[in-house]
Amino acid sequence: MASETVNAILEEEKKANEAYLAACEKAEQIVAQAKAQAQQDELDAQDKAEERARAKAAAAEKKASEIFANAAKESQADCEDIIALGKSKRKETTKAILKTIIPV
Repeated sequence: MASETVNAILEEEKKANEAYLAACEKAEQIVAQAKAQAQQDELDAQDKAEERARAKAAAAEKKASEIFANAAKESQADCEDIIALGKSKRKETTKAILKTIIPV
C-alpha cells in the first residue's frame, strides 16, 4: 500500500513535470513569435517611414519645379519689359550717343 502511494505520488510529480515542461515550451514559442512579430512590425514601420519620406521628397521636388517655372516666367516677362523699354528709348539713346561722339 505504501509503495502504491509512493508510485501514485511519483506519477503525479511526473505528470506535473511534463505539464511544466510543456508550458515552458509553449512560453518559448510565444516569446519567439512575439519577437518575430516585433521585428516584422519594425520593418513595416521603416518601410512606411521611407515611403512617407519619398512622397514628401516628391512633393517638395514638384513644388520646387513649380516655383522654378514661375520664376522663369517672371524673369522672361521682366526681360521682355526691359527689351521693350530699350526699344522705346532707342532713338533717344542713339541721339545721346551721337551727340557725345559728334558734338553739335
